[in-house]
Formats: sequence, C-alpha cells, structure tokens
Amino acid sequence: MRGGGGGVVQGVPTLPELKLTYYQHMVRYYSHYNNYLEITRCFRAVYEAETVQADPAAWATVRAASCCRFALGVRARPAAVAFHRDEELGTL
Repeated sequence: MRGGGGGVVQGVPTLPELKLTYYQHMVRYYSHYNNYLEITRCFRAVYEAETVQADPAAWATVRAASCCRFALGVRARPAAVAFHRDEELGTL
C-alpha cells in the first residue's frame, strides 16, 4: 500500500517486480497446455522489462530459458516464427 506521501511501503513489490512475477506464472500456465506461442510471448515481455534489461545476469537467464523453451517446442511452428521474428533473441 502506498501512503499519502507517495513513498513505497516496505514489503510491497513494485510494478516491474509484479510484471515479472505475472509473466513467470503465465509461462508455467501455458507450459501446462503446451502453448509455445504464448510462452514465447511471455519470455519476450520478460526480456523487454526494464529490470531485466538493466541486469546482465537476469538477461542471460531469460535468454537461456527462452532458448530452452524454443528447443523443447521446436515442433510448434508459431513459436518458432515468433522466436525468429525477434531480432535480438534470434541472434543467439
């Protein structure tokens, strides 16, 4: 919760942290249904997050995870197309 002064309350995640958590949950959800296109979209959203872009270690983790998902779901044509469409992730 935020106080009247606009400060962040300790223990409450920031909006970027909530977005990352949301997309991590969505990856797990779409994995259950083998929806590789949506998984790829989630990884792209995580990759484009400001907090991931600012942290090279987080960026490398997202890149590795997206490559693994791509390799596991290579039969899923829409995911392969989405993966190669992204120039930055496609150069891995």
